Amino acid sequence: MIECSRLLATSKERLEASESLEAVQHVVRSAARDISGADGATFVLRDEDRCYYVDEDAISPLWKGQRFPITNCISGWAMLNSQTVVVGDIEVDDRIPLAAYRPTFVKSLAIVPVGKPDPVAAIGCYWATQHSASRDETRALEELAEAVNSAMERVGLSSPATLPVTPTQFDTETLSPADRIRTRRESGVGLRGLRDLRDLRDSRDSRDSRDSRDSQELVELREDHERIARDLHDTVLQELFASAMILQSALGTLGTLADNRAVADQINTALASIDRSIRDLRGVVFGLEYGHARLNGLAGRVLAIAADASRTLGFKPDVTFNGPLDSIDDEVGHDIKSVVAELLSNVGRHAEASSVTVELSAGPTVELCVIDDGRGPDPDRVAGNGLANLKFRAERYGGTFEVSEAAGGGTLARWRVPSPILTPGPARFEEVRPDE
Repeated sequence: MIECSRLLATSKERLEASESLEAVQHVVRSAARDISGADGATFVLRDEDRCYYVDEDAISPLWKGQRFPITNCISGWAMLNSQTVVVGDIEVDDRIPLAAYRPTFVKSLAIVPVGKPDPVAAIGCYWATQHSASRDETRALEELAEAVNSAMERVGLSSPATLPVTPTQFDTETLSPADRIRTRRESGVGLRGLRDLRDLRDSRDSRDSRDSRDSQELVELREDHERIARDLHDTVLQELFASAMILQSALGTLGTLADNRAVADQINTALASIDRSIRDLRGVVFGLEYGHARLNGLAGRVLAIAADASRTLGFKPDVTFNGPLDSIDDEVGHDIKSVVAELLSNVGRHAEASSVTVELSAGPTVELCVIDDGRGPDPDRVAGNGLANLKFRAERYGGTFEVSEAAGGGTLARWRVPSPILTPGPARFEEVRPDE
């Protein structure tokens, strides 16, 4: 409770300093998780007769950016009834729209309305296991909700009528032709004769012309990227490998004479430098070859998660791949995506880091390392629910999850599982190819 009180006090201070809705939601999504120890948290705004999931912080994606009818949403129930909701098992509560929850990790939840007697928002906390939030947990969340309500009033969001307008609330003349027609249809006004038909036709013709030009430019850019990637792989990378082999061979001829130790140290330093350069170039080659594509494979999803995390971190994580990632079992791959998201979220919320590296390797074992240069591991955090869940994800495959201090400071989180299904690749550099 002492830690919870400290987190709550810090969150209140941050909310008092917030000057925009974006700043408020940034505080809410992380504070709710920290205070409750949940595996995910959402910040939900009431948008007339809908619930708008404006932000989230979770071990895997929930519903950020989506809207649901307020009468078909548990967050909506909490706002309509101005009551805190605790559900220990979502499968047995009639208020839960199971179709929206079953694709997620959520097994239990707690929802707290923001603003009384007419809530304008809600805070949701979600667990990957069956968990009935305690009275202490809900009391802390309700206290957070009070602070959030005060912050929202200060930035001018004190009622549903003052929330940011939705497309159906804009003056239609400020929209593009296609959007104007769609807005009228959604708002029940309908098409307005030939003018709207002309707007739609003109919009489509303009879009088709623009798409054609963009497609040609994209093809040319893709060809350039592929050519550069081939040159890097076939020349620079191979020369680096050859240099490394020569140095390794020379190292073996030095023996153990004391006079040779200084030379051996210099060779080892050069080998380490070459190894780093090879890994960096692999990342460059991968980005050039596949950065233009819609990446649906594991590598692409990890890159997307890292890119999304950059908004919270304030900088872009470095991501490197080694080995045949496309051979990793789908179930293991799903867990890897959740682990990457959770670890990067932890770095953003707690590490105070200026850089972070994600390394994913496939071979006899699948190993994921996330290394940051922040303040180092916190024993309380290491024992928390979020990291315990990552440990569980590894142990069910017979693997391990460890958090330790990184060399030179910061934190090293290593998630490792055996992968007997993987076939060893050739000794040379193996190109990482996402699923098509």
